[in-house]
Amino acid sequence: MDDLTIFRLPAVIELTSLSRSTIWRRVKEGSFPQPLRLGGTDSSARGWRKGDIEKWLTELEPVR
Repeated sequence: MDDLTIFRLPAVIELTSLSRSTIWRRVKEGSFPQPLRLGGTDSSARGWRKGDIEKWLTELEPVR
């Protein structure tokens, strides 16, 4: 069964070491996973699937 864990922004910041503004900029640029809208169309709450963040982390280029 797929892991249905959703990470909210504070957890994504901690896992990626990226700032809030960098995460949203990269989402807009398409270089970071798109968040899910939580709570319906009128809600501003967002979260990321655990698998999407884990995949993004494993696909990072190694720092030289």
